[in-house]
Amino acid sequence: MSDNFTRKTSRVFATALLIGMVVVSGVFLMRFPDAPVHRCIAGRHYLYEQHPDGFCGKQGQPRTAADYAAYDRWGTTLEFAWPLAMAALIILHRHGRRSS
Repeated sequence: MSDNFTRKTSRVFATALLIGMVVVSGVFLMRFPDAPVHRCIAGRHYLYEQHPDGFCGKQGQPRTAADYAAYDRWGTTLEFAWPLAMAALIILHRHGRRSS
């Protein structure tokens, strides 16, 4: 296997990983623009006052228990995916530089 092929392969994987990270973060931001989703606090004034399920967005936007669970899963995914992806990018960058 040639060094040029290895360098190009590392670059392609790094680019795909970076695009994946941006997409995952973008979907998170589009799905939860009012993050963090949390349990509403009784007696606190929110911009929106109707909270039928007891969960709120940042300004008090009503959210369901399913929204809260999805937000929690996304947060956990990002918490583990970002450090792993950053470590993989560093390894790919070093591997690509060694091949040159």
